[in-house]
Amino acid sequence: MINSVLVGQTLTNLPVDVSGSKGIITPRLGNIKFDNIRFYHYPTNTHSIETCSGCENPLLFTNTAQEIYISNITYQNVSGNKLYMNGLKREILYDIDGTFSTSAFDGKTRKSATVTNYYKHLLVDSACVPTTNISSWDNTIICDESVKVARVTFSVPQPSSLFDSASFKA
Repeated sequence: MINSVLVGQTLTNLPVDVSGSKGIITPRLGNIKFDNIRFYHYPTNTHSIETCSGCENPLLFTNTAQEIYISNITYQNVSGNKLYMNGLKREILYDIDGTFSTSAFDGKTRKSATVTNYYKHLLVDSACVPTTNISSWDNTIICDESVKVARVTFSVPQPSSLFDSASFKA
């Protein structure tokens, strides 16, 4: 999605109550890019971005992490959630130019960043910090440009005995 304006609520159009509205809902699978997106007037109880469409249903969730690339994002009059991660919360959001997360996440400015769910093992690096605003950022962690967060998948590892004692979170 590129060059888009998303308006959560207007004063002239019904309904007046837009609780639960979402600006963008990402698909369950594949990689996606958002560039030059403008969010306007998203009040409390709305989401600018929600990940993983349908993943609240355990029969539809995906076991892989979606990679989402974001750049040139602006917010005006947005008091609702910037991000809501649906389902298992395995998405990786790459903030290419810092506009998605700068200031709004924890008050710091970054050239670029990676946002992911609160995985405690990422906090061993001081370049990764939890959000200071859990309600707007859905209990996520941000890592600055010095840290590379990547999706890793295993499919039929051989020999499987190499992974017998390995601890994996399913």
